[in-house]
Amino acid sequence: MPCTLNNIFKLFVRKASMANLFELSGVIGGIIIAGSYIPQIYKLLKTKTARGISTIFVTALLVGSLLLLIYSLYAGDALFIALNASASILAGTVLALSIYYKYHENEGSGKLIRKVLPKKAGKGKVEKSNARPKKPKRGSRASKRGSSKKSKKKKA
Repeated sequence: MPCTLNNIFKLFVRKASMANLFELSGVIGGIIIAGSYIPQIYKLLKTKTARGISTIFVTALLVGSLLLLIYSLYAGDALFIALNASASILAGTVLALSIYYKYHENEGSGKLIRKVLPKKAGKGKVEKSNARPKKPKRGSRASKRGSSKKSKKKKA
């Protein structure tokens, strides 16, 4: 019997049981999940920007992949150990690249540090604002208190 795709499929279907089909669906799903990180890594490397990537989401995926890796190590299934390890490595790569590019997009301005670190309590110190005081809008009470041109003419 020649080794063609059709003959391999017939051989698999004859010997397939429900357990094999479930295992095959798990393998295909694992390959899809692990491979889904590759386009994101490619885009990060090509554009050299992390805009539009949620680091919280990627961190959650990484934690989930690591927990699945721990479970597959406990279960002793070598195939799922390999799939979950590759998914964890790829998720870690996406997270590392997104953090790297977010830092370098904001380098020198400190924007990333202000976004990541919470504000500390003032310990009694009052911060001065560098913002200019706002000018009163026309027609407001503050602008009618003698600052209009008409009232200056009447006084003179």
